[in-house]
Amino acid sequence: MAILAPGLILSQEVFTLSLNQPPSLNLSISDTIFSTQGTLIDLDTVYVVDGGIAYTREWSFNNGSETVPLLNSLVTASVEGVYYLSLIDEFQCTTLDSVALSFDLSTGVISAEPNIDLQIQLYPNPNAGVFELVITNGLPTCHLEVVNASGIPIYSSIIYCNKFTHREVVSLTPIKPGLYFVLIKHNKSIIYRHKIIILSR
Repeated sequence: MAILAPGLILSQEVFTLSLNQPPSLNLSISDTIFSTQGTLIDLDTVYVVDGGIAYTREWSFNNGSETVPLLNSLVTASVEGVYYLSLIDEFQCTTLDSVALSFDLSTGVISAEPNIDLQIQLYPNPNAGVFELVITNGLPTCHLEVVNASGIPIYSSIIYCNKFTHREVVSLTPIKPGLYFVLIKHNKSIIYRHKIIILSR
């Protein structure tokens, strides 16, 4: 206690506040579903959740032009795209991830990429909306896409590698912070998918 003046006393008390973080869900999901056209797929078989808390899940699908919610996890492979999974736990915390569906629409068979030595580097990650993409031993022509967590494309370009190293600085600014996905496609197949985290400036 501190005495300020006769008859006037200032009292101070210190309180300690402890915050307990809710347990998190650890989500593991396949990168790609390789399937044939017309095959029935159970999406609930492509991911595993570790953690002893209750959760609900929601699936949606993006075919490259729009994202639509799915009523259940049983789907028929009809067009190539990306399935997005949202897990909502009992504390209303959300975990997001995705899995790509890949096959050749013209034949209905799994696409076989001729270049198995494709090497891709993406840095820095996390970043503030600007990153560098380096592709070594790349295919002659590929398509680069960056999509948000809902599967909506926000950036696209054509990559010309022709067996040489390709470097490209991708600038997404201005962009909201959050989770995004970098996709590289060749002959209608997703040959590379990587998560990036965009931080606030």
